[in-house]
Amino acid sequence: MADVPTTGPLIMIVASKTVDLMMKQQFIAVESKAASYPEMKHFLEGRHFTSVTNVEAAKRLVDAGKNPALIVLDASVLQSTTPSALDGTPAIDLMDWLEKMNYTMPVLVVASRSLENVDRKVLMRKVKTSLWLLGASEADLARFARTLAGLAPPSSTQIDSTQRITIMVGRTSARYSVGNGRYDFLASGDIPYLLRTGLDPMISNIEKISPFRATSGSHSVKDEWFETARQNGQRLYDVLIKDTVGPHLHKLLENPHTRGETNEKAKTARSRKKKGHPLDLRFEILLGSTDYLRLFQLPFEFVNHSDFDGVLCSHIPMARRIRLTGDDGENTTEITVRPPWKKTVKILFVRADASGDARLMSDTSYEGTEAYSFGKLNGFEKELDMLNELNLPGTKRIAEIHPLGNGANTSGNSLKQELEIELKKKPGYDILHFCGHSCTPAPDGPTQLIFPRLDGSPEPVSIREIARLMHAGGCRFLVLSSCDGASVTSAIEIMRLGAYGMLGFRWVVTEETCVKFFGHFYKSFLRERHTLSESYQFACEQLRSVSQAEPAWASAVAVIRD
Repeated sequence: MADVPTTGPLIMIVASKTVDLMMKQQFIAVESKAASYPEMKHFLEGRHFTSVTNVEAAKRLVDAGKNPALIVLDASVLQSTTPSALDGTPAIDLMDWLEKMNYTMPVLVVASRSLENVDRKVLMRKVKTSLWLLGASEADLARFARTLAGLAPPSSTQIDSTQRITIMVGRTSARYSVGNGRYDFLASGDIPYLLRTGLDPMISNIEKISPFRATSGSHSVKDEWFETARQNGQRLYDVLIKDTVGPHLHKLLENPHTRGETNEKAKTARSRKKKGHPLDLRFEILLGSTDYLRLFQLPFEFVNHSDFDGVLCSHIPMARRIRLTGDDGENTTEITVRPPWKKTVKILFVRADASGDARLMSDTSYEGTEAYSFGKLNGFEKELDMLNELNLPGTKRIAEIHPLGNGANTSGNSLKQELEIELKKKPGYDILHFCGHSCTPAPDGPTQLIFPRLDGSPEPVSIREIARLMHAGGCRFLVLSSCDGASVTSAIEIMRLGAYGMLGFRWVVTEETCVKFFGHFYKSFLRERHTLSESYQFACEQLRSVSQAEPAWASAVAVIRD
């Protein structure tokens, strides 16, 4: 328990001798990650340790004037020298005592396995607290580095008051993480689903989620579609959250102001200042995992519980996320991918006025594919006017709105060629807003956008080609104001080449609905400067409040790589 006099940070380890030795070795090993996570240097340079093996000894040291820069707390530590159950209760007692005595040093809880009561305490503490699951792999070391960096003081790292909950969905298990700002403060390992069947019953009946009748080409809405959607959402909630990641996340979803908001006055002040929602939710699917195509089709937007006011997409800012690699180490999308805009945005508005019959492409050709008929669209000007009206003096968030396909074509090029030329000539558009027809013939088939040829007839263009053009022009976000475009193939192809995300509809929508939805979305995002997920939630809620029975609000899907 002796200390070495030094001016560097004091690290107090409250743990068994075995865990104490392990953590000291981790602090040596993690120095190799300092270049990637410079914030953690706050705890590394000149560090020295003091160690105790039980909670009562830790309290005496702190009361005697020890002021550690960080407390490393073993979740299974003893209360005193007397043997006791290793159920996490002593660790919780120390965290409670620190709060009661107004000690504000950060706490790193380390555990060999997840303990629900400890997880809940970490989640609800107002002082910086993180949990790291013990491990010896390179990925574990990278997670340890991120955890330390996230505990650094505000002067060293930017802290976002919004909590991000990420639920990583697998076929037989899930894992979750909670963070604010750049780093997670709580993360679990793989948690098997309570029921052996897991998601299988929902995946096997995925086609029934559609609100439209099964008749080919029918746009007739099922009478019972919303009740069916709510039931599917409740089942998905039970499997992923209630019976898997635990009731502590349920409490946070039910009352998102819990962590960091000490009283009603603080909550009210936050609401008045319109600082945004205190929660942000992601459902993440690993590309290449078992049945990832089917997992993507699960109705995450409908997830709900009787304690919630509505389904999640209208209750809490949320989005889907696709992890493009199995790398669980330091090269994660959370670290490397930044939003494609800061103060102002440039929007390329594509007016795809095509009508007539066309065969959609398979992966390689048009042969053997079904012919589709695309009707005349009339809402282009309303949608463009909506964007221009948002670009008011004094609230300038739009640097440029450039329309393509508007008016007579005198260039001799098709709209697809014009798009390619524009993106090469003026790279750096932030948003490609496509207004027209799109189609995904099968859930895992290639999504195609319908461009007009010179004579106005339909020219199907694969989403892969659109992704290539966006990548070449440095355009990072795709908005699809069209039917049936928000598919797993759209998300994968767009993000595979580095895009930040996409927003579109999975089912049939009317032109009038598109104008209303994106009017709400852009108002929140461009004028009120909320995040993409907050703006998506706002648009869903606005449509739902007008007509819950109309499935358009539930058709919208946001996929963000952040």
